[in-house]
Amino acid sequence: MIPVHDQYLRTISLVTQILCCCITTLCLALRLLVASRIKRDLNIEDAFCTLSWVLFFTYCICNIFYLHYGGGKPLALLTPYQIRLVYKASTFYYVLTVIYAPMVLTVKITLLSILARIFTIRNVQVISVYSVLVVTVVYYTIIFFIKVFICLPVSYFWTHYDEEAQCLDKAAVILADAVMSIATDLAIMLLPAFLTISLHLSHIKKLKVSLMMGCGGLAIGFSIYRLVLVIHEEDNLESTIVYLKILLSGNAEGGFALICSCIPAIHILITRRGGRDTQRSSTSSHQLFRHSFPPSFPFHRSPASPPFAESQQARMTSTAQRASLVVPELNDLEIGEEGASDANQIMRKVLLSRRSERVEVPVLQDCSQESSEAQLGNQFGAV
Repeated sequence: MIPVHDQYLRTISLVTQILCCCITTLCLALRLLVASRIKRDLNIEDAFCTLSWVLFFTYCICNIFYLHYGGGKPLALLTPYQIRLVYKASTFYYVLTVIYAPMVLTVKITLLSILARIFTIRNVQVISVYSVLVVTVVYYTIIFFIKVFICLPVSYFWTHYDEEAQCLDKAAVILADAVMSIATDLAIMLLPAFLTISLHLSHIKKLKVSLMMGCGGLAIGFSIYRLVLVIHEEDNLESTIVYLKILLSGNAEGGFALICSCIPAIHILITRRGGRDTQRSSTSSHQLFRHSFPPSFPFHRSPASPPFAESQQARMTSTAQRASLVVPELNDLEIGEEGASDANQIMRKVLLSRRSERVEVPVLQDCSQESSEAQLGNQFGAV
């Protein structure tokens, strides 16, 4: 009989695979929606993000097959037939270990390519980003081939009966993988904070940008968990339960990083949506102000002279918008059909009374900011 906690672990793993597939698919769809509809440009980051999603989705499907064939069950409680199935599950574990390297590599390239595209002004910025990128690519390329040929012949990884076969130390490979994951995640998490120091932004905005670009590095927590697990279970790494825990940490690391790589695009979508709602509300307010004047108002549209009326109406709308910004009281002004001239007098008096006041027009963009800050605006919307 399977212990209760082991059965729970298998159930947790199954639920995790389903949730990971659904959430990452939704995030990628939103990212591609922003790229195609708002940015109108599919770049290399979107390509790597899509590739990482394909690999991550495959990782989750293989995890489900691993569970189906008995992965995560204690060998001591299995029948000989079930043990043969577990060896078949080991085939999927081998595939999962091989997929893990390119999956994590592509999602980290996605995160680092955002930094490489934005921070291109100073040499120290370029060198910092590309140094981390090169080290990450070189390491995961090497570890990929090590995992592919971890045993010779390769089939020994799941058959365990060829006496002449030789395998590398699995514990050492997993340990090196965990250490390198921690190093790269730490670099991804700290690089944005280092690169945004020189930007002409407030501390709050710098923190916001750093969190959005560096949140993918927060997957370091799952890498640390895997490192501790490997050290603690060094003598029991052949257990399918330990395998399952390692696979779950890969789920968490890859899925979290993939979701975080889509956060900037989701932020743009939310910002644009919020700005559109605000603009719609402002337009409705101006329309209400304009139509509150009676037909006898001088700028009312007259069917007899459409071109002149359209010109006057456009001028009146523009003036009304400026006046409502300067004179908020006009938004609350109620004017009856007999009060057109009174309305004109009220507007004249209030505007004259405000004539000496200083009106501050909000600056929408500081043209003196560096191109890095402009890129940040394009990448994240309004920060």
